[in-house]
Amino acid sequence: MGARLVRLDGMQFGWLRVVGRAIPPAGVTSRVAYWTCICDGGGKGCGNIRVVRSDALRNKSIRCCESCTIAHKMHGVFPTVTIVGSRGESTTFGLK
Repeated sequence: MGARLVRLDGMQFGWLRVVGRAIPPAGVTSRVAYWTCICDGGGKGCGNIRVVRSDALRNKSIRCCESCTIAHKMHGVFPTVTIVGSRGESTTFGLK
């Protein structure tokens, strides 16, 4: 007898809001539940949809969509880039 399904509809996990149950990706044979989530981009209205395993939501290993994950990591690692030309002039670019 399998484990009972814990309903996650309407719950918020980081920037992800669960909107409903999802069909597991092709080729997945595990019996773990998958959920369709919408990312709010930390209040910036991202709106990307991501299908996530229930255990990844509950153990906090996935907290946002792929786009926000990359942007968040890039902002933390490279907040600004300064390019110095051959004559000593410099231009600084910041990530927003």
